[in-house]
Amino acid sequence: MSNREPFQLKRPLLLWNTFLAVFSFFGFIRTAEKYKASFIKADFIYGTLISDNMVELGDTYFIVLKKKPLTFLHCYHHIVVLIGTIHGGAAHSAHGRFFITMNYFVHCIMYSYFAYTSYGWRPSRSMSMLVTTLQIAQMLIGITINSLVHQIKLYETAPCQQTMGHVYLGYFIYGSFAALFIHFYINAYYLSPRSKHRKTE
Repeated sequence: MSNREPFQLKRPLLLWNTFLAVFSFFGFIRTAEKYKASFIKADFIYGTLISDNMVELGDTYFIVLKKKPLTFLHCYHHIVVLIGTIHGGAAHSAHGRFFITMNYFVHCIMYSYFAYTSYGWRPSRSMSMLVTTLQIAQMLIGITINSLVHQIKLYETAPCQQTMGHVYLGYFIYGSFAALFIHFYINAYYLSPRSKHRKTE
């Protein structure tokens, strides 16, 4: 494998990223309905996201075949998100539904962007910055929602089934992702403006 030329995967990557964009779009629509009606069970929502996380591991397969470097952000993201999703499902995390719907929305845009770039088309700098900005905003909103749940858990008299363990895990996941994406944003768009933008998710 080390002596072989990298695979040329423009068309498979285009189809792969388009599939994930469409999957995320329908995932967003389906989970967003939760806020109009309450017939979607948490088991279904978490089940779809866990399935999505498993499928998205295919990103790594394409990176290896193309002989591109596996970044820390890429590996960390896939591992930690899968752990967080499984933990949230086991804890029946109510506020996790907000996170999941938000994640589908951002991933719909992100994988549409990847589908666009996977065939060799070059997006504008502002489009690349928009995708990373959405990812950072997702993390900051996640921290905010997690903080509100933490407040309810500590100070409100109303019952809250959310476990403190999952609250702390939420701080860790969203806080670390926010730091990593902000670091990527600064390096990619300000410190190294001419460098080739790396794929992040």
